[in-house]
Amino acid sequence: MRRTLGHLVACVGAAMVFVSCTNDAFDPETLPNQPPVARVWVSGPDIQPTSYNDATFYWSGTDIDGTVEGFHVSIADRGMDPSTWTYTDKDESTATYSTDDSGQAFAVLYVVAQDDRGALSDTVSVDIPLINSPPVLEFRADFEPLLESFGAASFDFFGFDLDGNETLLPWVEYRFEGSDPDLVFELDDPLAHPTLGWVREDRPPTRFSLQLREIPPGDPGAAFAQTIYVRIGDVAGSFNVLEHTWTVFEAIGKVLLVDDSLTAVTRDAFYRDALDAALPGAHSRWDIANGLPPRDDDLRLTLEQFELLVWYTGNSESQNLLRAQAVLTQYLTDRDPGTEGDQPGRLLLETPVILGNGSSLSPAFRARFGIANEPLPRNPLATYTGAVEAALGDIDIASEVPELPPLVSDGTNYEGGPGRYFGLSGLDVAADAAALWTFEPYAWGGDRDFSCRPDCMPVVGVRRPATGQANTVLLSFQLEFANALGNAPQAVGAIITDILGFAP
Repeated sequence: MRRTLGHLVACVGAAMVFVSCTNDAFDPETLPNQPPVARVWVSGPDIQPTSYNDATFYWSGTDIDGTVEGFHVSIADRGMDPSTWTYTDKDESTATYSTDDSGQAFAVLYVVAQDDRGALSDTVSVDIPLINSPPVLEFRADFEPLLESFGAASFDFFGFDLDGNETLLPWVEYRFEGSDPDLVFELDDPLAHPTLGWVREDRPPTRFSLQLREIPPGDPGAAFAQTIYVRIGDVAGSFNVLEHTWTVFEAIGKVLLVDDSLTAVTRDAFYRDALDAALPGAHSRWDIANGLPPRDDDLRLTLEQFELLVWYTGNSESQNLLRAQAVLTQYLTDRDPGTEGDQPGRLLLETPVILGNGSSLSPAFRARFGIANEPLPRNPLATYTGAVEAALGDIDIASEVPELPPLVSDGTNYEGGPGRYFGLSGLDVAADAAALWTFEPYAWGGDRDFSCRPDCMPVVGVRRPATGQANTVLLSFQLEFANALGNAPQAVGAIITDILGFAP
């Protein structure tokens, strides 16, 4: 038995030596190559596998008889065959898409794995819909856009994106009606102007303002209507355009007639005719009876285009004057603070209700017109119909300066009929101002308690400062009712040129 076992061992050993000496080493290349297997999947920024405009694609590959060395990758829109393949050894990529008008895009990823022997896997793909919410653009909640302007306006906007404000592009664009919607200019481009195409400004698109000057007037055939287009966009290529149409008048000349009366039809015609005669074709008119622009900047940018304002109110305290006090104070000090040096504006104001301790206008604002802050006549100076009026005779406005003529009542009142003379009040003139016109010797107060006693001559026209070129002229009577001699329109021209020193 021992011999037999030794013989077996020897035989086995001999056999083992024989095999190791006579067979070639194992070569894997002699076996058929198994192609690799590729897999893909998608991840987005939310729980859902869909994102607002991009997707991160991941892929991997395995090879049972070798290693995966790389991948051939292509991304195409749904329905389109892949046209460009990229070879990479990476295993992920993020693609960004411009969505269509409905805010959607459909991306398809194609992947082919390649192993270490050059074998290719089957093509695998994944189809992922991308959904984008376009940005939202609107006027800021506390802002009321302008209805009328003279070549200058400002607007406040609020923008957001439901996909996250970080997806908004960091700029805004704007243009006017008639410009080319296919042209976009950077702000620093010398040709950039919203009358030519979109003007792009780098600024946060969530809360921003546009302060615009030199706005072209609207079409005269369309009641001077002008439209501004403002848009913001997101990284998906979606835009939101806000349109606003308002009246933009052409700024003619350097004098602005401000109509601040709802009922003074005769005054409208009087001042229009007077300025047409004094400044033919060289003045503008602005009807503010329905209110001023809501923002001080809007009002300031409008007024600063003019060197002189001719402003008349109705027969009750003007809410527009109350609203404009701060802007008018700045205007009279320096009408264009953006330009070096002071450029004081000038103002002719006709109003019967700026006076008295009961006025809502501030003492500082009234002092701008040379009105002292002392008690004044509590009631308008007046005449009456019948025997009393006949006894008084003509009502005269006496001139206190050689540049202005005396004026005579035409016998009508602020309602256009006989009786009560134009509503006017006496002015208490400050030391740095001077009288221009005075009322006739006031001989009768009727049964009312007037502070102005018989034979006084209350001042009804004031200039400030007292000498040199005046900055303001205030009239407390209605000029159109003092035109019996036909010289009241010429008096307007004399105030503008001789008292306020405006050179047409």
